[in-house]
Amino acid sequence: MSTTVIGIFADDKVEKYIFEKAMEKYEHKIEFYVFSTPEEGLMRAKEIHFDVVFIEIHYWGETFGGFSILTELKKVLNKPTIAVGMTSLMQEGDLEKMINAGFHLCIEKPLAFESIGAFASK
Repeated sequence: MSTTVIGIFADDKVEKYIFEKAMEKYEHKIEFYVFSTPEEGLMRAKEIHFDVVFIEIHYWGETFGGFSILTELKKVLNKPTIAVGMTSLMQEGDLEKMINAGFHLCIEKPLAFESIGAFASK
């Protein structure tokens, strides 16, 4: 049985904690990494073979938003990776922007963490 490798780019401490707790349910099916900074995640992406990345669209505001993170990730990812954009501030036109930027899915927070199991290896 293979393990799904997930990278999580989220800057809110509570959100990180919730992700960590939600992932415990899938500990034998999912290997996950929650990054403290975008720079840390981008550096680690060179060595970790992500299957899926969850990226907060409004991550670190204007200085390093989710679109910038995805652009930089595409430069270093070493295999095809599903990119999931997350936001609690969905506005008209956001979905189109995300798809055009290369996100495969967009989910609105708060997340239904049971849906993370859909990414777990069977």
